[in-house]
Amino acid sequence: MSQELRRRIFEQLDSLVLVDPHTHINPHAPASQTLADILGYHYYTELAHSAGMAREQIEEPGLDPREKVGRLMANLGPIDNTIQYSWFVEMAQAFFGFEGDRIDGENWESLYDAAAEKMAAEDWAEQVLRH
Repeated sequence: MSQELRRRIFEQLDSLVLVDPHTHINPHAPASQTLADILGYHYYTELAHSAGMAREQIEEPGLDPREKVGRLMANLGPIDNTIQYSWFVEMAQAFFGFEGDRIDGENWESLYDAAAEKMAAEDWAEQVLRH
């Protein structure tokens, strides 16, 4: 395949707006409402469980989102070398203005508050899709 053809194909693909229609994501509310929504995703809960966190600690009915995030943050140390942890840090930097390279017991609450403020925006879902 020539470089010119590759360039043309890439330009055409790059001009498309693609949305991943994950079937387990509600299409009427595609954006997370709290950090608990993000960290409650199976990538993080399964890792936390595999690192020794009891399922009941984060899957308790009626658990407050802030409390859930606090419990997860207290147990993310063993998984901070995973790509999922890196993704979480990158999301925090890109969407919530987080400036650090580690999220831990010292800074998660300020991140939670910044995220809550951003996620409360009327156009939050559109912001996420435009990013």
